[in-house]
Amino acid sequence: MKRLTYCRLAGVFLAVASTCAAAQDWQPLGPRGARVSALVAASGNSSRILAATENGLFLSIGEGQRWRSTAVGLFATGGTGIRLLAASPVLPLQFFLLDSGGRLLRSEDGGESWAPTGYVHPAFDTPVAMTVTTDGLLISHYSGVLRSTDVGATFAPVADLPAGQPMGVMAINPQQPQVVLAGAFLGPFTPGDASLYRSTDGGTRWTPLAGLPPGNVTEIEYVSDGSTVVSLDGAVYRSTDAGQNWQLLFQLSGGRVVRVEAGTVQLLLTDGRNCFRSSNFFATAPTSCADGLPQWEWGSAGFSTIEYARSLNGAPRVLINARRYGVLSYNPYANSWSPNGIELFGVPTRGLAIAPTDSNWILTGHWLPHSDNEPLRMTRDGGEFWQYDLGRYARAIRSIEFDPTSLAGGPDSTRIYASGVGFSAQPVFNNSGVFKSSDGGASWQALDSGLPSSGDPPRVMIGTVRKVKLDPRSCAAPPPQGPCAAGPLDTVFALAEGGSDAAYRLIRSHEGGANWSGVGASLPDAIVGSDWSEYVLPIDIEMDRSGDAIYVSLFGVYYNDDGTPRIPSSASGVFRSSDGGSTWAASNTGLPLVGGSATTTRDVFALAVHPRKAGVLWATTAEIGQATRIYRSDDSGAHWTAAGAALDNCDVRDLQVDPAAPQVLYAAGFALNQSNGCVLRSEDGGTSWTPLHAQLPVAAVYEVRKDPQNSRRLVVASDHGIWSVEAPGDRIFDDVE
Repeated sequence: MKRLTYCRLAGVFLAVASTCAAAQDWQPLGPRGARVSALVAASGNSSRILAATENGLFLSIGEGQRWRSTAVGLFATGGTGIRLLAASPVLPLQFFLLDSGGRLLRSEDGGESWAPTGYVHPAFDTPVAMTVTTDGLLISHYSGVLRSTDVGATFAPVADLPAGQPMGVMAINPQQPQVVLAGAFLGPFTPGDASLYRSTDGGTRWTPLAGLPPGNVTEIEYVSDGSTVVSLDGAVYRSTDAGQNWQLLFQLSGGRVVRVEAGTVQLLLTDGRNCFRSSNFFATAPTSCADGLPQWEWGSAGFSTIEYARSLNGAPRVLINARRYGVLSYNPYANSWSPNGIELFGVPTRGLAIAPTDSNWILTGHWLPHSDNEPLRMTRDGGEFWQYDLGRYARAIRSIEFDPTSLAGGPDSTRIYASGVGFSAQPVFNNSGVFKSSDGGASWQALDSGLPSSGDPPRVMIGTVRKVKLDPRSCAAPPPQGPCAAGPLDTVFALAEGGSDAAYRLIRSHEGGANWSGVGASLPDAIVGSDWSEYVLPIDIEMDRSGDAIYVSLFGVYYNDDGTPRIPSSASGVFRSSDGGSTWAASNTGLPLVGGSATTTRDVFALAVHPRKAGVLWATTAEIGQATRIYRSDDSGAHWTAAGAALDNCDVRDLQVDPAAPQVLYAAGFALNQSNGCVLRSEDGGTSWTPLHAQLPVAAVYEVRKDPQNSRRLVVASDHGIWSVEAPGDRIFDDVE
């Protein structure tokens, strides 16, 4: 007989067929690096460094060579990121963090855990800088500078600094901790105001310092001989009399200055592309220190942080944040830079695709839009080396799919589709956000024909394309049931925002993307009132094995202009097409409704179809902030029943069926209570679930895939890159008698 046991997950017990999964040995596959917005070193002799990235926080003990994610799940719900990060000058384990929602949080254990201080920064006023002093906490914003004396619980304006002038950098003198210098952000807004201000009482009172020209102060360094060095608009100035007089030392446009080593007067000046080092305040020609700095295709490195740090053995390092590398480290003894991205896995990935014939061939997308991004990532060796692509065509990639019928001809003739956010600048201008490669990813073309556009030159206007999907039966001679073995596959669907024409929320091509038509007109349209709006958008699409039905799932955006919760009336949920996608009808009977609504089905973020039985499919249902529940239909979506209990603490965003054992399902998503992202497996069609995500150090999982050549191996795309695990055997193949 089969043994039934129970596993505990987030305080509840899930019925599980087979033994409870032990902690899984998840392994990162890359891509290494992260888009780091700030680096902060702890005070004193601590070698602790925190790195704030676009989607989480990383910690290094040492000189930044090895990193691990910390406070996992802190920012998962709502996608909140990090705006500002600061360290206490006297308490080595105390840090403060201001998130993009305006919450101020404090850590007393070196960044491992965080608690709100109670302060929330106003949404209408952008914070610029944050510094911890010996007597309080300073936050600079566009209305001036705020100061707290109760560990961040409350703030009051600083009276002596000019109102409406943000300070871009505020630096404490390590030899005289009561002395703080503040430099104007983007130069003095008011003519005649100073570029630099000085406080001798920890930030209570301030005095303007003359002698510097108006400009943007980016760095302030206190040197061991007692002098002060400032970067202002790329020029380096030095004062030997506490800021009363200043001497111009050197100029490098966009440069930032930092001390090279404690106890010396050596300085380093870099703009991320060029680098100069001096031991005599640039009195003689400086030494080049550019070895190892990337020569960026896009121009300057665009780094915003330069930080002096030390290793565990006390060796000095200079760190800067550097686009896809995450962090670059300067070794003063070798006089060279090197990436410090070992174990810094912070790339937010979506659109996971694994070649059916080669599990080392993996593609994924960087899904947060950036104008200088290279959003497509591809590896042919299982993650050791990643190729970056589509930098001139796309700002983000969210979905990738192989044409499996093209793999027989080898990589050079393999067709791959990708979708996301098109580029919106010269020389490409705005394209559709749908791309195709006919040579295994070596080159790409944007697929724009037939889509609505405007302007001169024309710009395609369909918004973010969340999904691209090939019809597996769209070859010239499809079999009676199931996917085509020989191709190419000609019919492609893509799910978009639609722009001004709602029909283009769902687009279709019968020519491999060469020409498109909008087929979403019969999906529910937007409803807009005088002070409220309701929009529904497609998020997933699946084709029935029989070829007789196509299913699309929708999610809604419902809001009142005054910010109060809105109870919607729009139709949403699952829609079905019986004519190849030309028209659509709701198929929601039995699916739950949004709380308080009599007509609106809950968001359905993921669908999955049975690979062998026509008309059998599963759907996830959820409301924002609530656990997901899986529903099943055995009659092509006409009726739905709950497959099991709600998946407590998990918001599921992807659902997959094991093609070799269709009663085995996999679900992936993010946790709701500041814990790890979730990966779960069901061995009974969705009735009960086993968690597989123990020790997976990510906050959100967006896709889960089975290795096509190893039935035990799972691969996931997450907010911290691609990870894999050898999952425990399921009872379908490993029965316990």
